[in-house]
Amino acid sequence: MASTQPSSRGLASSRASNSGDLFFGWIYSAFVGGTVVALIFLFLDVVQGHPLLTPSILGSVAFKGVPADAVTSMDLSSVAGFTMVHILVFGVLGLMATVLHSTLRAHNAAATIITTLMLFVLMEGGMWVASSSILPGTLARLGTSSVFVANVAGSMSMGLFLHWAHAQKDDTSDEREEDLVETPGI
Repeated sequence: MASTQPSSRGLASSRASNSGDLFFGWIYSAFVGGTVVALIFLFLDVVQGHPLLTPSILGSVAFKGVPADAVTSMDLSSVAGFTMVHILVFGVLGLMATVLHSTLRAHNAAATIITTLMLFVLMEGGMWVASSSILPGTLARLGTSSVFVANVAGSMSMGLFLHWAHAQKDDTSDEREEDLVETPGI
């Protein structure tokens, strides 16, 4: 009679798979969300005739103490500095989103919707807090509607990526289970 308890080998494999899934979700969701937000502002900057002005404003205010309204051209050191902050912030958001999404999926909750809403609240709230403390004047300079649209797009892209990644994994798991059922046991 076959045991219904998972073997220790199966548990170790499951943990390794979960760690790999979390790492995959973390890195790629952070990349997707951060890229979407960056591309939106790059597009807006290019349309306005000032490529990379947004990260120049944010970096100049954060690292050099320059007032947001005083930044009128691209400063490569500010762009580089703020790019590192952008990567760090989206890395943290990606990790939080991946853990939350995985936890909610394990409890059969509306993982994608809740994760997306949580990301939006953190992104939008984070920008409002940062603009009133360490990045004064940037929200007004960038435009609240532009920030809102970028945060909606970034949070939705991260949530949808995590949904897609888990759907792909579920499809693969279902195929493996079907193969196991069809394969005669030894």
